[in-house]
Amino acid sequence: MENYQVLKTLRPGALGVNLVVEEIETETRYLIKQVECIDEHHANRALEELMPLLKLQHPNISVYHEMFIMWNDEDTEAMHLRKAIRHHPGSLKPILKNIEERQLPGAEMFGFLLPFMLHINPSDRLAIRDVIGIIFTSTSFRNFSDTRNIHRQAIPIFITDVLLEGNMANILDVMQSFSTRPEVQLRALDKLLTMPEEDLGLPWPEELVEEVISIMTQHERILDIMLSTCLLLLRILGQALAQDSETEIPRSNYIISFLVNILRNHPDSERLITMVYNLLTIISSQGLVSEELEEEGLLQLAQEHLDHFMEDRDICLAVLTLLWSLLVDVVPVNKEPLEKLSAIATWVLTTYLEDVEIAEAGSAVLWLLSLLGCIKDSQFEQVAALFLKSIQLFPTSVLLVNNVCRGLASLAKVSELAAFRVAVLEEGSSGLYLLQDIYQLYNDDPEVVENICMLLAHLASYKEILPELESAGIKDLLRVIVERFTSSLELISYADLVLQALEAAAPPSPEEELKPDEEPESSEVSPQLQEDPIFQT
Repeated sequence: MENYQVLKTLRPGALGVNLVVEEIETETRYLIKQVECIDEHHANRALEELMPLLKLQHPNISVYHEMFIMWNDEDTEAMHLRKAIRHHPGSLKPILKNIEERQLPGAEMFGFLLPFMLHINPSDRLAIRDVIGIIFTSTSFRNFSDTRNIHRQAIPIFITDVLLEGNMANILDVMQSFSTRPEVQLRALDKLLTMPEEDLGLPWPEELVEEVISIMTQHERILDIMLSTCLLLLRILGQALAQDSETEIPRSNYIISFLVNILRNHPDSERLITMVYNLLTIISSQGLVSEELEEEGLLQLAQEHLDHFMEDRDICLAVLTLLWSLLVDVVPVNKEPLEKLSAIATWVLTTYLEDVEIAEAGSAVLWLLSLLGCIKDSQFEQVAALFLKSIQLFPTSVLLVNNVCRGLASLAKVSELAAFRVAVLEEGSSGLYLLQDIYQLYNDDPEVVENICMLLAHLASYKEILPELESAGIKDLLRVIVERFTSSLELISYADLVLQALEAAAPPSPEEELKPDEEPESSEVSPQLQEDPIFQT
């Protein structure tokens, strides 16, 4: 290099640094590629590879002028040190002692690892995975990291992947050791999501679920981590139920609070909102958690999400399904939030009238709200009409049919207006004829038939509706039902109530109009009256 003057250093490439130089004697400019070699052996190998390039002669190929090796006193000292360590491992001790004396961060850890990493026999050296595991999980290294603020730098993916190799216990250990590192948690979640069922160890106990969630709470505001966490929980809980429907689902207040906080921290992520509601539905399916969710303000959140995401079908279905599960057990202290919820649920059901899944969930929610007295009088007729339209559109959905019959019965019990909406002919049809059609579809299903009879019993409590029941042929229908379902006592009791009401309201026959002590008038005329001219006239 003493024959050349460096004019410019270009950006480094993959294999070295390019220098623009000028030959001092001829002032001719050249481009030098400077490749660093770690020792003499490495340099000789590089020369062997480069020698054939000297023979290339072509107008479209840059021709090599010469090649040479230049040694650096420091790319030399390091080489001699490596040779000394390789042949005399004890020569490393002075260096390690020097590190300790200078009190360099991590000196104890490096002093422990280096002899094992530089062992003469390659098979006796520590594997890279072991080195990484020892360094990144040791207390001394974590202290060192805190001192140097290394925690602010992302851990390389290849290191994370090496650490995450192994079984479930190892992955959990890494997650705990790097609980504050979002990049590690995300890779760990990906690992768990792709792990085979037999390795995942389902079903997880509640303690393990809480342990993972405890780590994730540190990253509640990172959307990608929350999405992966919810996907993992759906897999854990869903697969556990699929394997055994009697499996106890984790449902502690800690888990519920975590999921509700996700809804608050990510109010605009439609995919995440849908997953959280699905998770809460799974959790609530096996235990009384309505009180805990009400305390967390979920009913208010559900109302806001239905109102804000009316056009998102998946969110609407997920919210309605959860409400369906919760309202079975809820005992409202304040009915105002539920009254607002009933208005929004009615609007959702109207918007998605031809969606059978939303119709099933929505009709169930409105039925339960009516039982709780949370549907306003002004809504009765609208909700009744919506029920009838739903059952007309989806008569083959037994779930929908049962929910609608129960909902209509609940409304008819408290509202004569709702009862008339079912019974009176309107727009060319009557709910009574629709109920008869439904009976023909489900005449072998005691539950459906009982719900139909319950609805008819509430309709029959209004005298003004009895003529409608009579004219629609309900009496004949109920007589058939009574004969077919002799063992269903509840069903028979509803049917008898309607038959008794219809019979009591029926006009009396001529024989029934007579009093017991009265004699019938004779139609025979006496001979004297027959001879009377007035009579003859």
